[in-house]
Amino acid sequence: MVIQFLPDLTYDTVVVALVPEDMAALATAKDCFLRRRHFSPALKASLQRLENKLDVAIKQVGVAFVKLEQHSPIDVAAEATFAPSNQAFRQKLASMRCRDAENILWAWRESIMEGLAVRSGLEALRLLISSMRTLVRSASCRVFVRKFVDHQVHMRFRCFVSEQQVTGITQMSPYYHSGIEPSRAIICDKLLVSLATVVRRLPIPSFVVDLNFTKVGEVAISDLHPFDHMVH
Repeated sequence: MVIQFLPDLTYDTVVVALVPEDMAALATAKDCFLRRRHFSPALKASLQRLENKLDVAIKQVGVAFVKLEQHSPIDVAAEATFAPSNQAFRQKLASMRCRDAENILWAWRESIMEGLAVRSGLEALRLLISSMRTLVRSASCRVFVRKFVDHQVHMRFRCFVSEQQVTGITQMSPYYHSGIEPSRAIICDKLLVSLATVVRRLPIPSFVVDLNFTKVGEVAISDLHPFDHMVH
């Protein structure tokens, strides 16, 4: 819906519709991954076809962020930050001279976001297969291949709209970032301007929308949750 009605307010996105063979391959590969089983030749062939589709989509947007419907493989990226082979997170901690919990969490969240950037269909498949969040849940599924934009991890907000009225705005990070407090009024004004456009152009009266600030200060939609599609 965002791509249809608000393409200028979100990131460049290519939608890859999965055929039954793709969904079966993804589900089987995930099962094999969990059970530590080898992929059969037939499964490898099916995954290769899906990888080729994702490759085409990723080339259209450059570095990409992928989701299976509403779910991203963020759990895999979060776990990977603590892997012994991952030196990027440790280097980030050292370069930022993190001395308190807030800065350490900030560095961790940035490392997670960087871990979600993919440059090939193979990288995308690895994330989708190993994630417990990207499950094939219905008879029709899509992979959203979105241009990866480096945003400020502490500047992500979930906004609530009921009957075309903004009823609430909350910081999405589960950890409070004191750095936003001095700019609170400016942040709210920018969010409300964007929300006015969203409310005006969306054909639904009530929804929840996630807005991100990029590192150059632009506001973009990352997710839209119509009330009848939200699952908690």
